[in-house]
Amino acid sequence: KETGYKTSTRLVSEDLPETRTFVLPYSFAEDMLQYEALDVIGNLKARLMIGISMNDEAVRVEATERLISAANNPHVVRFEGMDHHFNRNPKDTKTVWDYVKEFLQGRAN
Repeated sequence: KETGYKTSTRLVSEDLPETRTFVLPYSFAEDMLQYEALDVIGNLKARLMIGISMNDEAVRVEATERLISAANNPHVVRFEGMDHHFNRNPKDTKTVWDYVKEFLQGRAN
C-alpha cells in the first residue's frame, strides 16, 4: 500500500503461457469496500449493459440477477457456456466485445 498501487498478473489466454500485469490503485479496492453495488445500481441514470457468464465460478449468477432486478432497465446479455475467464478464449472474447460494441453503438436488442 505504500506505493499506492497493487499489481495483479493474469493469464491472457488458455492457449498461451503469456501473462499480463495490471496495476490498480489502492483507491479502487477502497471504493469497492465502501460501496455496495446492489445499494447504488438503482441510482444510475446512464444506459447500462450487464453481461452474465452463465458458468461463472467467481461471480454467482444469482448475485448478478439481483443486480439486474435492482437496476433501471438494464440491457442484459447472458453468455451461455462462458465462465469468469472468458477473455482466455479468443472466440468468447470476440463474442463479448461484439455485444459491447453493439450496445455502445445503440444497436443492441
